[in-house]
Amino acid sequence: MERLQMDDRNTYKIGLISVLCCNTFWGFLPIYWQALKPIDSAVIIFYRIALMFLVCFAACAFRTNIKELFKPMFESRKKLFVYVAAGIVITLNWSLYIWAVNAGYVIQTCMGYFLEPLVVCCFGVVFYKEKANKWKKISMIFAFCGLMVMIIGYREIPFIALGLGLSFAIYSAIKKSVFLNPIQSLLYETLFLTPIALIVIVYLENSGNGALETAGFGGEALLVFGSEKTALYDCGMAYCHDQLLKNISAALQARGRERLDYVLLSHTHYDHIGALPYITKRWPEVVVCAAAKAKSVFKSEGAKGTMKRLGEAARDEFSASKTPVSVDGLRVDRVVKDGDQISIGFEYFAVLETPGHTACSMTYVLEPAGIMFTSESTGVLKNPLCVETSALKSYQDTIVSAEKCKTYHAKQIICPHFGIFPEGFVDAYFDMYVKFAKEEKDFILSLAYEGYTYEEILKEYEKKYWTAQRGKSQPKPAFLENAKHIIGHIVDTFGPDNGKTTSAE
Repeated sequence: MERLQMDDRNTYKIGLISVLCCNTFWGFLPIYWQALKPIDSAVIIFYRIALMFLVCFAACAFRTNIKELFKPMFESRKKLFVYVAAGIVITLNWSLYIWAVNAGYVIQTCMGYFLEPLVVCCFGVVFYKEKANKWKKISMIFAFCGLMVMIIGYREIPFIALGLGLSFAIYSAIKKSVFLNPIQSLLYETLFLTPIALIVIVYLENSGNGALETAGFGGEALLVFGSEKTALYDCGMAYCHDQLLKNISAALQARGRERLDYVLLSHTHYDHIGALPYITKRWPEVVVCAAAKAKSVFKSEGAKGTMKRLGEAARDEFSASKTPVSVDGLRVDRVVKDGDQISIGFEYFAVLETPGHTACSMTYVLEPAGIMFTSESTGVLKNPLCVETSALKSYQDTIVSAEKCKTYHAKQIICPHFGIFPEGFVDAYFDMYVKFAKEEKDFILSLAYEGYTYEEILKEYEKKYWTAQRGKSQPKPAFLENAKHIIGHIVDTFGPDNGKTTSAE
């Protein structure tokens, strides 16, 4: 009898520690889900189902003979039904939880998981005739009172919290009839849902709405909400315009706004202005801000022809669409220059001219937050050890632009084709860019001084800088187009005889 009591105490201690650890870990999960933005909640849910199955399968295969792994699942129809039902209910619970966190209902999710153990206890007493001693009853009463205080303070019926609490309690009740290793049980629960999840994942990724790319391949558009006005930084590629317009409209509606006030262009390349004609058509009153040079570029039929050609090359490379790319409606409404400010309420964008990549490259700094949206004149970070340089117009201008951005001392940087920089990397980045830019220049010049022709330098440049990974975000025709400009500029400016012996028109 005494031994049984000791076993019960040990079981209780293990259970208590497990519950505390589980809930502590669960409390940090909202931070993780928020970190996955801007990936859509539905995408996260389907990935969670598929990855949960893979992790559980690997864990079970390590501990159990694979031939025997699925036998307990098919021992009876009742067990099979239990696993399928449990899988559906827990998926509903996961889905509601992830959606609620990413939609901004974190308080309700907390209430839901505060409610869940209370409902489980009630289920145990009512349906399974479990006995609750006075201490358990007192704790349930306190928990119920705490929940009522939260509901009264919230001042509305917490439907999300009720859904989370009830669905997990139902899941717990279903699982009570199964005596099996928890990981193996979870494997069975996700087995039937995984094929569906994989089909949806493949469809979403192929359509460009999945988790692997969130802004289209190689192009992005960032929506900034000020206290009074809304600005869009760059527009991304033309083939992404349909989803881009939907995303902007949904974001505006969610914040009770009807119009897009500004478009800020970093420069006029196809992967940054591709969707501009569709944006100006959807919001005709929008003010497009860019450099003076951008205005003349948009009047050039040759430049627009290049934008259309490269935009359609990207469309063919990264989508199944065959819709012609439009370049009608490209415009600049407000010419901006060094020292200008674009107000969006309490906040404003400070304007920096940063030529080098193009003559019209601009950098914008959101103040007072100190967030710098760099142009490609100061490169594209690929990882903490690598920067892709792109001195298409002027190598020296890119070096000056990097120094200008460094001395601004921004608090945070958002880099094109990369995103937000790691903490503590802001000042070091511009020194890193100068280093990589010099290495690229020296590589090209070493070939030029060895007597390589322009075409031969281009081939060597492609061998060194073109990779399959780079091809996932940039069509090869666009890479080669940039390479020709970079090589021509470096050789013509710094090469033998000012490039007359090697460069080509």
